[in-house]
Amino acid sequence: MKYPFLFLFIFLVSGILFSDAFSISTPIYIPLVLFLTALLFNNYLRIVLFGLSVFVLGVFINQKESLTDQIKNPVFIQCKVITFPKIYNSYEKFKCKVENSDNKNLIKKTVLVYNYEKNDEIQFFSDIYFIGNVKGSVIVPTEHFLKVDNSFNVFHPIFKLKSFLMSSYKENSLSLEAFSLGSALIFGEKGYISTSLREKFSRTGLSHLLAISGLHVGILVSSIFLFLFFLKDRIKHFIVLILLPFYTIFTGLQIPVLRASLMGELYFFSKIKYLKVNSLNILFFVAFIVLLFSPESIKHISFLLSFTATLGILLGLDFINVSIHFKNEYLSKVISIVIQIILLSFVATLFTVPIILYFFGSFSPITILATPIGILLLYPYIFLSVLNLLTLMHIPVLVKGMDLLGLIFINFVEFVNSFGLYFKGFNPSIISIFIFILMVSSLLLLKINFFKKLTLLILSLLIFLLISKTDSDKYKIYAFRSKTYPSVLIITPERESFLFSDYPSYKFKSVLNKENPTFNTLLTSNPKAYIFSSQLNIEFDRIYKFKNFFKNDIFLLKRKNDQILIFIKNHKIKIKNENRYIEFDG
Repeated sequence: MKYPFLFLFIFLVSGILFSDAFSISTPIYIPLVLFLTALLFNNYLRIVLFGLSVFVLGVFINQKESLTDQIKNPVFIQCKVITFPKIYNSYEKFKCKVENSDNKNLIKKTVLVYNYEKNDEIQFFSDIYFIGNVKGSVIVPTEHFLKVDNSFNVFHPIFKLKSFLMSSYKENSLSLEAFSLGSALIFGEKGYISTSLREKFSRTGLSHLLAISGLHVGILVSSIFLFLFFLKDRIKHFIVLILLPFYTIFTGLQIPVLRASLMGELYFFSKIKYLKVNSLNILFFVAFIVLLFSPESIKHISFLLSFTATLGILLGLDFINVSIHFKNEYLSKVISIVIQIILLSFVATLFTVPIILYFFGSFSPITILATPIGILLLYPYIFLSVLNLLTLMHIPVLVKGMDLLGLIFINFVEFVNSFGLYFKGFNPSIISIFIFILMVSSLLLLKINFFKKLTLLILSLLIFLLISKTDSDKYKIYAFRSKTYPSVLIITPERESFLFSDYPSYKFKSVLNKENPTFNTLLTSNPKAYIFSSQLNIEFDRIYKFKNFFKNDIFLLKRKNDQILIFIKNHKIKIKNENRYIEFDG
């Protein structure tokens, strides 16, 4: 079998999705029995049984641990943090493996913790002790009743070093804006970036340059190679092999970095051992390992974007590697490299656009040309960042020189944003996404003339965008689970939107991008939350204080307990506090 890990990956994903769809679970001995049984047979039966064992394994690893309804608050918990804490405006959240508790039902379970009293000492693999309250599917520690212990945290020295370097960088940085960019590009901390700057990256399709990914890992590795030019290749490969795991943890174990680092580890190991490897097999092996330890990653956009972009690039290597020949050999080489970078950006965009449209409903075509220029600006920036890390961010001239390049990069993003090439109103189906990716994959592998292939790829993208355009003459109701009452967004056949909500959420923005209404109305009991919130960047044409509301005798909303009652023409709809979607004719 040429691609064994593609086979394993497909069966594992199928098991995870099957478990999600039907909410079933299975004991670990069933995939083990199937695997051992497969060893008793040969040929196709072995392959079928082995695939089935991986499928059932996918079901097993994806089973959800639910908190019992009989837990009495408050509850004492001792647990180990098993994910990197995600920092938000007013809280941080992370997963924790419960080691001890006064409620025996919680022991050995993985719980989601929302901590409203942020603590910098809470890190990956920290031991924490707290008294808290179980609220639905999460646990919230009581204020001032949380203790952190990093005595046995083997990663603590790395996090202390990171904290020291960030403090040193902030002290010597050129400006707060430059520091916010460096925090994202060097340390993987995007929380310092302002909402307005984040929005500009989003509208230009350059957000992928803001997040540490395979591109940044590639530039980092090539920078290390430049610093170690005096060493033999084998020694340089060995040094990179040691540094990559450290860098992955240092930047927060993010999926794109994890994917790139694991692929890099396997690649450089093969170089040291003189092994012949297949890049696609490595990609699917890494994807398999990531899902094995983190099955929920299959729903994360970072996982999908990182792996599909890499898949597209690997499939399109022959298409990307074009050469232009002039009399001047140097000019030929430069132009060839520029064209190759543009084609690489185009191929990566082909594979990531469907996912971006599905999650965000918007698209910026200028990213195809803007990405290569952004890469050229980032290369010297990351090169200097390596030098600054080696000097502990203590040489102001080097730090400010790097920041100057960072500000040039920000100005470039603002310049690209000024073109206004940002389109909304896309909502592709999963089936159309699957067909499109299958089609462009086939075209990239097709042995035809370069220009014919390029024309067919562009045509396929245009057709997909056309098919994905949102166009409906029905009423649509989106309900989102909230703190008290559900938030409700109504889209009318006339493309007007009515959002009933007291708490801002990124989910609203995503849906509004997909629907692209012509007129936005907000009804809320808490208008200040929308005025001062950095979570939502939507322009509302009208904002009303929430009351029972009429619009052309179409809408009437009433709140009762945790429900909202909606009347739309002859339809009466009760919505509980849960995520829901309803569509019907007017």
